[in-house]
Amino acid sequence: DVHKMKEFFLLSSIDAYTNVIKNQPTSYDAHAALACAYINLANHYNTALSNIKSVALSREFKQKFRQSSKQAIEELTI
Repeated sequence: DVHKMKEFFLLSSIDAYTNVIKNQPTSYDAHAALACAYINLANHYNTALSNIKSVALSREFKQKFRQSSKQAIEELTI
């Protein structure tokens, strides 16, 4: 399914940027790229919310949206 594939790629990019930050913790560009990846992931969950009919799945996506948004903000404040 397209949603899961896109989520997989976004999570993979977050892992890649996290590894870069481990090697270059003061890299502004790496932190900005990681924040952007979290923003893209949050957008992905937000867009998917409009197509969900299941209440349980909707709660899960809302939680994932909030967590991704929170992590993006944390990266932007570093």
